[in-house]
Amino acid sequence: MIRGCDTSLKIWEDLFNGVTGAGLSRVDWCDLMFQNLSSNTLIMGNISGYLFFVVNLWFIWKWRSKGLFDLNFKLPLCTCKIIMNFVIDWLNANTDIEKKNEMKNRLITWTPPLHGWIKLNVDESLNPDLGTISA
Repeated sequence: MIRGCDTSLKIWEDLFNGVTGAGLSRVDWCDLMFQNLSSNTLIMGNISGYLFFVVNLWFIWKWRSKGLFDLNFKLPLCTCKIIMNFVIDWLNANTDIEKKNEMKNRLITWTPPLHGWIKLNVDESLNPDLGTISA
């Protein structure tokens, strides 16, 4: 996902200052994954290292894919800021849920649209200029 892709390398180098594209050829990927996914390191006091790592990989995959399939796509200038804001927004959205710690049962159903209509599933939105997300 990272080797041989200029977009992925740029994001990686912006986020992980210590490892450049040239250094990636020497990286033991299994060890890198294990170390980061089992990390207890906190970033900025409350962001787990493994969450930050996983979100970074997701954005690398997302922007790399977008660049492959959308010829007009331009990588945002502030990739690190966008990713950090995403992680913070995600933590804030999930912290409230964890604090309530109460179970609610609700019936989830799908109703087909009326004849002549279609339904569209929307999972997320991202404002790359502001670095904000919503779902």
